[in-house]
Amino acid sequence: MNFSVYWQHADAVSKTLYFILLAMSIATWTLFILRVMGTRQLKQQAYAQLNQSLAQLKSKLAPLSLEQRKSVAEQALLRQISVEKANAEKGVSVLGTIASIAPFVGLFG
Repeated sequence: MNFSVYWQHADAVSKTLYFILLAMSIATWTLFILRVMGTRQLKQQAYAQLNQSLAQLKSKLAPLSLEQRKSVAEQALLRQISVEKANAEKGVSVLGTIASIAPFVGLFG
């Protein structure tokens, strides 16, 4: 049984369900691709920011010993990484909260 035979004998509910599932699939793949592209862009921005932070540190670190330079550079880079991580996660917690509450809205609303 091929698809055209199935389609000819399908009722309105089956056809509607087909289009709903198709639309959901397209939306899911679109969101997935956009999220991957956004993540790649954030990664590039974070890399550029880390390089810029490191370049600014080089002039300040010249008079310090090797161990002191390593410690200061590590702390500065960890601080910059936490800033970039916070920027990347903006709005994610809100989306998670909405997703966890959404099933219960129908029960009480």
